Amino acid sequence: MPFISVEIGKLTLEQKEALIKAYTEATVEIAKVPPEAVLMFINEHELENIGLGGISLAEKFGKKK
Repeated sequence: MPFISVEIGKLTLEQKEALIKAYTEATVEIAKVPPEAVLMFINEHELENIGLGGISLAEKFGKKK
């Protein structure tokens, strides 16, 4: 059973559904498993909890609270 874990910033419900569909379809095609065998977790993080190049993504994208 393939297990997929994605660490990402906040997403809308539509974005999550699209991500799940795309990863599942790719896994089915590549690993030759049924879609029911693909388990996926989306771990969302606030932009202020993600750093890149020494600053938070909230600061980088001007979205500080």
